[in-house]
Amino acid sequence: MDAQPEGAPHKDDAEPFDAAAAQALIEEAGGLRDHLQPDPRLLYGAWGLAWLLGYGTLALTQNANGLPPAGAFVVFGALLLAAGVLTAVHITRRSAGLRGASTRAGVMYGITWPISFVVVSVMVGALGNAGVDGEAMAIAANGAFTILVGVLYMAGGAMYRDMTWFLLGVWIAVVAAVAGLAGLPALYWIMALAGGGGLLIRASIAVITQARTRGRA
Repeated sequence: MDAQPEGAPHKDDAEPFDAAAAQALIEEAGGLRDHLQPDPRLLYGAWGLAWLLGYGTLALTQNANGLPPAGAFVVFGALLLAAGVLTAVHITRRSAGLRGASTRAGVMYGITWPISFVVVSVMVGALGNAGVDGEAMAIAANGAFTILVGVLYMAGGAMYRDMTWFLLGVWIAVVAAVAGLAGLPALYWIMALAGGGGLLIRASIAVITQARTRGRA
């Protein structure tokens, strides 16, 4: 017979495996992960509306040369700014529940959005000061801002290990390239429908997916 050290717990005294408790722990961890990651419904919806309304305004107010009035660009810029600020605030707040390197990464990624938009705005302004105007300026400005958003989404997908984010960033960048090749006046319609519409479709899919997940819970 094997000797058992005095005071050691007997094999029969071991706690039985509780499958229900283990499953509850797994579900709790998954819920915490979902809470800390950015909400795709909010982000896709915000940018989808900003692009659909913003580019729609530019498309509907184009003149014979395909150039909208200055007021339309003010509306467009305000919508993009609102979506960018919302994105930065949302990601930063979600990252506040993390610790250590994850916290820093989330905060840095959140503030990357407004910083990048400010820098690109300055560069677009520099092009205007250099004498670039008309269709060339419209294509350059649109490409700079939309490709920036696409790259930020791809970077976010890599950081959060979310393939849907990454693929959406690829889609945005591709749409921007196609719109640039199409030129005015088609550029704004392509960005409004393919860009903004694509984002809103993705937001709708996220809403349906999360509703089904909660329904099965």
